[in-house]
Amino acid sequence: MERGDDHKLLHMQNRSITIFLAIAALALLSLCTWRLISEPGPRWHGKSIASYVEQLTAQDDGTISFQERQQSFQAAAAALRQMGLPAVAWLAQRLERKEPLWQTRYRGLWQALPPIGRKVLPQPAEAPGPRSSKDLLDGHTLRALAQVGPGAVPVLTNYLDASRYGSSTRLQVYHTLCDADFRHSAADALPLLEHNLTASNTMDRILSAYVMFCIDPKRTEQAVAVLREALTSSEDRLGAAMYLGNMGKAAKAAAPDLEALLDDPDPTLRYHARSALKRVTGKQKGG
Repeated sequence: MERGDDHKLLHMQNRSITIFLAIAALALLSLCTWRLISEPGPRWHGKSIASYVEQLTAQDDGTISFQERQQSFQAAAAALRQMGLPAVAWLAQRLERKEPLWQTRYRGLWQALPPIGRKVLPQPAEAPGPRSSKDLLDGHTLRALAQVGPGAVPVLTNYLDASRYGSSTRLQVYHTLCDADFRHSAADALPLLEHNLTASNTMDRILSAYVMFCIDPKRTEQAVAVLREALTSSEDRLGAAMYLGNMGKAAKAAAPDLEALLDDPDPTLRYHARSALKRVTGKQKGG
């Protein structure tokens, strides 16, 4: 009789240990899975790329000083540069709203679990919808790519294809290429930008010329020539005037063309021509 009781006790102890180990394993799996879901992407010095992007694009909430915010930005930018191509690959997926393969597999696994398993493990996020060619790109992701360096250029220039992407998307990318933090790393974009100087779309010609100037000041004469041509013969004279103004005194050769617009019947064009003329010559013209 005692032997039977001992056997039952041993069986109960083994069962308790098995249940405990199962719960512990499930809790560990839950913790690891939750960490992956909450902080996706490659990691550097113990932090995920997602956390660096958040640190890079954090808004000023008044809790830290300007100097501390600058230091935080610089630390995040340095980490993204050091990550290199793994960061580029993850950010490119984020631009296209593509989820990582592990997340797709986890969703399938979670859906196959019995109800008790679904209660223990975190519910996966819904699959993102496909990005339309007309959708704007995520500005935070673009800013993060601008910190990575030359490896980001092929990803960005892919969006300059006018046959696949809308003008708003292309405008975002042109401005990213001209970003002060990125322009010195964007030389690989110059061949495509030069090709776009003959594009049928006036906006692409104007912005390609301006970005070429931003990346390589030696292209100033070429850029000014393209913008002057657009200023005198295109329907987008307003855009040409604005970007000539952004070039400042480097675009001084365009002063006569801008001055000719001071009597244009379009008041908006007159205003921007006057503003650009002041910036390229340093003198106020017209009333």
